[in-house]
Amino acid sequence: MTKTSTRLPVITVDGVSKRYRLYSRPIDRIIEFVTGRARHQPYWGLRDVSFSIGSGEIVGIVGRNGAGKSTLLRLLTGISTPTSGEITIRARMSAILELGSGFHPELSGRENVYLGGAVLGMSTADVEARYDGIVDFAELGPYMDMPFKTYSLGMQARLSFSVASCIDPEIMIIDEALGAGDGAFIAKCFERIRQICAGGATVVFVSHNTYLVQRLCQRALWIDQGRLVADGDPATVCRDYESLLRSISQDEAMARNRAAMSRFEDADSKAVDLAPLSRISHRWGTGEVRITAFNLLDAEQKPLTTIF
Repeated sequence: MTKTSTRLPVITVDGVSKRYRLYSRPIDRIIEFVTGRARHQPYWGLRDVSFSIGSGEIVGIVGRNGAGKSTLLRLLTGISTPTSGEITIRARMSAILELGSGFHPELSGRENVYLGGAVLGMSTADVEARYDGIVDFAELGPYMDMPFKTYSLGMQARLSFSVASCIDPEIMIIDEALGAGDGAFIAKCFERIRQICAGGATVVFVSHNTYLVQRLCQRALWIDQGRLVADGDPATVCRDYESLLRSISQDEAMARNRAAMSRFEDADSKAVDLAPLSRISHRWGTGEVRITAFNLLDAEQKPLTTIF
């Protein structure tokens, strides 16, 4: 099911596919280049994906690891180009693809605000004008002169989001960054996102947390095995996605049980009988205290005859 936004589209994805080359060994790249003979296996990160996102929409994207979410975001942000199909972006974009992206671990929080702003296309004067607001929103005032590498994941999330959201983006893409923040800060971010969208901006939010997607988003996309399998109401899409996850978990549990039973049967064939006490020839101690009886019991409180 593919849904087309009724609002003026600012993101259009039309029949997009992305193919990667997988090599068994690094040297296979060189051999392929020199000989012209293929030494790779093709892997499709995305296959024939189409959708549009309108101005002012908050759209969530869900999917398992390896489903194609990150591939899609890399294409949307221009980091990668599609193998086929077309992507059209009609607005200025700000993206948080991972915590600390655009920041330097050795620089202080203060220095990284200017660095992150420059990465987003802001001048030094623009950053200076917004600096106090960024720090106030992140609530990191006492820590701004500490190296970024000393920040916790939550602190990194605060500064990353504060910088990315301060430029009044027309499109904002967030990939899991909010998951590292505490509940109070996430609520604060949600309010900032809603304010941004009220001004006509568009937000694309990628997360494994279906609760956050349902709470924040007006629409959800579900990517699985490189294909768009659902596009619609967040509650419905997330319910179907969670149902798939449960069925996969059950299948994996059954597979683990079958493997355990196989190991049990193999061990059973190699089981060793418990030795009667009379076979034990060496004793220690004075005999003042004796163990007169000892049993190993199973789950039904029946004596075991074999151990593994």
